[in-house]
Amino acid sequence: MTGSATSAPAGDRRDWAIAAAAAALVSFLPFARGALSGRSFFFRDLSRQFFPLRLYALEGLRRGELRFWNPLDNEGVPLSLMPAGYPLELLQALWPTPAGITLVMALHFPLAAVGFVLLARSLGLRPVAAAGGALVYALSGFSLATVSLYVYAHAIAWIPFVAWALLRAAEGDRRWMGGAAVLVGTALSTTGVELVAQGVLLPAVLCLRRRDPRPPLRIAAASALGLALAAPVLTALGSATIGTARAAGFPTNAVLNQSVHPFTFLQVVVADLYGKLSNVANEWWGVNFFENGFPYIVSLYLGAGALALAAAGLAGRRSDRVPLLLLGALAVWVCLGRWGGWAPLVEALPPTWRAFRFPTKAFFTIATVVALLAAFGLDALAEGQRRARRVLIAAALGAAGLLTIAPALPMLVPRGTAWFLAHFFPPALSPAGRAARLDHMLGDAAVGGLLALAVGAVAAVAATGRASGSRCAAAAAGLVAADLLRAGAGLNPMVDASFFRVAPEVLRIMEAARPVRLHACDPMRSRAYWSARGQRPASHEVLTFAAMRDSLVPHYNVGAHVATALGEDTTGLVPLGRTLRGLSCQKLDALLPRLREGAVTHVASLDPLESAELVPVAAHTSPAIAPAAVHVYALRDPLPRLSLLGSTGTVVPIEERTDALTLSVESTVDSELLVRDGYGAGWRATLDGRPVAIAEHEGRHRRVSVPAGTHRLEMRYRPPGFSASLVVSALAAGAVVWLARRRSPSFSSASSATNIGL
Repeated sequence: MTGSATSAPAGDRRDWAIAAAAAALVSFLPFARGALSGRSFFFRDLSRQFFPLRLYALEGLRRGELRFWNPLDNEGVPLSLMPAGYPLELLQALWPTPAGITLVMALHFPLAAVGFVLLARSLGLRPVAAAGGALVYALSGFSLATVSLYVYAHAIAWIPFVAWALLRAAEGDRRWMGGAAVLVGTALSTTGVELVAQGVLLPAVLCLRRRDPRPPLRIAAASALGLALAAPVLTALGSATIGTARAAGFPTNAVLNQSVHPFTFLQVVVADLYGKLSNVANEWWGVNFFENGFPYIVSLYLGAGALALAAAGLAGRRSDRVPLLLLGALAVWVCLGRWGGWAPLVEALPPTWRAFRFPTKAFFTIATVVALLAAFGLDALAEGQRRARRVLIAAALGAAGLLTIAPALPMLVPRGTAWFLAHFFPPALSPAGRAARLDHMLGDAAVGGLLALAVGAVAAVAATGRASGSRCAAAAAGLVAADLLRAGAGLNPMVDASFFRVAPEVLRIMEAARPVRLHACDPMRSRAYWSARGQRPASHEVLTFAAMRDSLVPHYNVGAHVATALGEDTTGLVPLGRTLRGLSCQKLDALLPRLREGAVTHVASLDPLESAELVPVAAHTSPAIAPAAVHVYALRDPLPRLSLLGSTGTVVPIEERTDALTLSVESTVDSELLVRDGYGAGWRATLDGRPVAIAEHEGRHRRVSVPAGTHRLEMRYRPPGFSASLVVSALAAGAVVWLARRRSPSFSSASSATNIGL
């Protein structure tokens, strides 16, 4: 493929097996203790969104159900996580708990390392270089930060396999076309589409310099076939956006919300620039640089040592280093977003292209390029390339010099330091607090500098000939891995099972009240929450999650099987007719009519609510949320969930499942049956076995015309276009089988030399 991609890499199978095993083992270290002891990830989106929804889908699988509809959130919405799409998620059914999901997620990082080793071997690198690059890829701040975003952690594991297989397919072997398609389809089934697209772009860019149109076309064909294989998953995902803010297209400022400020690139070499990554929930001081006060991707750390190795890779002899450099530069520009002048370009995009909040996600390409170039640098060090070695020494020592003097900056530039203290940190932080945090930042920078200095010293030892290049490369890889581990090992804290359990008292209140549908007031807008947080500054992280959990806000309500309406739309995946639209429990007079329309019978709030329309039911507090308490109220005269409009009659549920509803309807005249459950384009109905139309009622609910008499009405949900997507996927699978049985006679023995054989 590239300069040395078709040459047989150094090392026998044993060396490669050791390299892959070592990279996999080290990549698992940040999670080993917690995951193997039954503890669980919980931070950010995991506990609020991904875990509840995934556990709900797993519950269905264990009952023999494929759940495409979630009736418990926002009056009912499509389930945004496929019940059985990504193959490795099926392993979670063996241990359907947060701890089980955590273990499967953690195992993706060793998988990512092994995939990178395969990719590096196909590019002609040595085992030690492949292992070192794999560790940079799997343990980079970006990779470790994707744990809280679930689907991206899965995608990162498969992208090296995708790039490896696409490079093989580009050589013309039809069997590899099919294999690459399977891997692309597997990666896309994680639904981490934005990262997978970047993974496909990588081998395409590496092919461009050959001035032969066939390799890029083969990559495009294999990718398209993989897209077809993943059609059912992507169709279900697309159906979840119908009628939502994403389908309408986010405003430009929302699309560019997570742009990377130019100063933020300093976090590439100073891990704790904006807060202690080992305790980021409680010690974060970067609020001035992020529109929401907190970044989408918490860490961009790569380390000065890895960057020095990447500089050595650029100075080496490989011809593929230039395309990688250009690809990395493009990714930097995308990451800058609004700071890179992207606003006019985004404005010109059609709405479907504005369904993603993208800029910071492009840092994945930067991290991947640095990992590959670092692997090139390690390979050059092992080979004894003098120019690359000199660049490595200079880059490492230069970075070390800048970083290790950081603690002395307050003495060297006192006026600049005073200005920085005044403008960088949150306004509410005391002068002593600012000084303490600055000391920590500068000390963290110095530690990274010392490790870079050690990498430069190893390269200097190699230059003297006192140790072999391979041993020095292994030592440099170990130092870089140690740097990444010390910066990222605490980034994804774990908790025990009790963290996810709704307070038993709350469950008892719900069981006694038997709400048809609950509205949970947002705790983050509650005076009681902020008062409690002010009294518990050292444990506000526990308070925050417990307040959302025990208030049963979406999606915490799913585990308790309590249906809700009009929750906060944090994902842009709630149909616009079922969002709050600026309403809240602080505006009860305007909110209560909308709650009635959604068949809400009860309201839960941390603040006491005063309204003649609300009847107090119970209140509960616990050590996790004290001194705050959950107050539950009954709404007077709620509207029924099932009713006949404009006529008398009866509606009796016969059977109800997550994505199906069977009713007995009796009416004296022709009438309209109103089901105050969420409308979706995939709902279909039959009346006495004959298809009937389902209309959307006031942008929220389902309505069916019913003639006079007694009838059996059945409603069932499947993602629109899902049957057609299964046909597309089946045809693609047939094409893969056909390709697997054919071998291109033009496939060269040279490219066969890259066969992995691990």
